[in-house]
Amino acid sequence: MISILKREPSPSIEDRAKNSFKPNFEYEEAYRTARTNLMFSITKNGCKKVAVTSSESGEGKTTTAVNLAYMLAIQTDTKVLLIDCDLRKSQVHEYFQYKSSPGLADYLINAAALDDLFRHDNVSGLSVVCGGRIPPNPGEILSSPIFESFLTKMENQYNYILIDTPSVNAVTDGLYVIKLCDGVVLSVVQGMSLHDEFSKSLHIINGVGTKVLGVVMHGVEKKRNGGYAYA
Repeated sequence: MISILKREPSPSIEDRAKNSFKPNFEYEEAYRTARTNLMFSITKNGCKKVAVTSSESGEGKTTTAVNLAYMLAIQTDTKVLLIDCDLRKSQVHEYFQYKSSPGLADYLINAAALDDLFRHDNVSGLSVVCGGRIPPNPGEILSSPIFESFLTKMENQYNYILIDTPSVNAVTDGLYVIKLCDGVVLSVVQGMSLHDEFSKSLHIINGVGTKVLGVVMHGVEKKRNGGYAYA
């Protein structure tokens, strides 16, 4: 799965998308394609768990996670949960203008009840669990039995779970989450993402035994004829 998204002016992709995550027509079509490819990439029965990550920060992973989750959720009879597991730098709440806390980190340290975690987007029906307060030990709580138990509970309630994880080359926190998922989508930016770093992230993900489902590429110049230029 390779989806190509057009180039837009600076600032960064993540900053640009906050508070206006619902895609315009061209973005919408690109994410529809990504959604379709994602659905065909995982053929298992039951809930499908997908981690969205990048090699380094600033490569559009949260934008990708939010929009993929949104496009999945607008389908009829499809229940989708988006979880922010980037506990050091949670951003999902900013796209929806929610408060970050109570969120996942609060729940995992027994500072919030399960029922208090969920926000719901009225347009798409998407359910969202924000990151919560920044904990001192993100890797430890994401590798804890309580997180795995939380994810198991969510599997019984949703058709898809999309998880925004930390960039894999930066910290190891996300690897505990990725290992529990059915696959990974990588976000990259043309002209910014480095081949060596991308190769390193593929090696890291393969090392935990999780399948890379595909790549979403941001920042591709639109051709004059209306198509997209591939890197």
